[in-house]
Amino acid sequence: MKTNCYRLSEDAFITAVDWPGWDSVLQNKDPRHPYWLIIEDTNKVELTENLKNLNLHPLILEDCLSPDHSTLVDRYSDAIYIEFPTNAGHEYGEVAYLSIICLADLIVSIRQGEVGPLPEFVNFLQEDNELTIGSTANLLYLLINYFTEKTVTQSLVYRQRLNLLEKRLIQNPDDVDPNDITDLKRQLTQLEFICEDQLYCAKSLVIHDDTVINTAGQEAYFNDLISDAEHGLRAITRLNGRVKDLQDDFTVLHHESSEKRLRILTIISAIFLPLTFMTGFFGMNFLDMRFLKVANGSLMAVVIMGIISLGLLWYFKSRGWFD
Repeated sequence: MKTNCYRLSEDAFITAVDWPGWDSVLQNKDPRHPYWLIIEDTNKVELTENLKNLNLHPLILEDCLSPDHSTLVDRYSDAIYIEFPTNAGHEYGEVAYLSIICLADLIVSIRQGEVGPLPEFVNFLQEDNELTIGSTANLLYLLINYFTEKTVTQSLVYRQRLNLLEKRLIQNPDDVDPNDITDLKRQLTQLEFICEDQLYCAKSLVIHDDTVINTAGQEAYFNDLISDAEHGLRAITRLNGRVKDLQDDFTVLHHESSEKRLRILTIISAIFLPLTFMTGFFGMNFLDMRFLKVANGSLMAVVIMGIISLGLLWYFKSRGWFD
């Protein structure tokens, strides 16, 4: 198991420190200088042994160790547990959750699955010093806001892909691969699930008064976070509707194209039907076939067949069968 340890200061700086061990962390916990632990490359046995040091509520421990990620937010007297979906930028597949245990003087983040952007978030905090308050509440807000913005940004990427598909469908329907539309629909559906869960987590932190973390003075930040998540969810829902319309348009266009091809094949069959009859009739082996002895009979047959073909073409053309 790998544990990265950071400490927040009152002047809103975050500093990487060597992992001192659980005994030192628990003895030196201070709300003015909270710890932030990032646990990764772990298994269920190691995680169970380490989390026992925090004396968490049994239900928090059970949810944290469960692979189902059924409960997104748990609240108890001394801790908040959050399962936050993060991998909005990944291709369609299993959603990766960041498990967060938040206490007044300690945050523990457990990477489960491909939680890719978390190291980027750490560098983001260290380089730009985005914390406004050196508290667990402010760090929790920034962490959730960072991944929520990733989701909204990914929706813009999918919107651009959708715009290109719509343009290609208008210009040249045969140039559009139906698998591209299906893949985009699957990815947008997953992104919608992620955004819904992120919005639920954000709202759960705001609508309940918590004694675990102090959000005083940060209500506006959390409300803005909820507004951004709601905007992203509405945008993704609209994109899903557009993809469905694109699928319907693609089906209609290719159905019309298939109908046109079948119509042309029907016309060709209709034109050759009398010609086939003539060749079959005159190809019969009868001794008393007087037409075979007519001078220039083959030329006359070709002329008659040509007249029949041109007549049928004119008939179908005048009836609009080629339109």
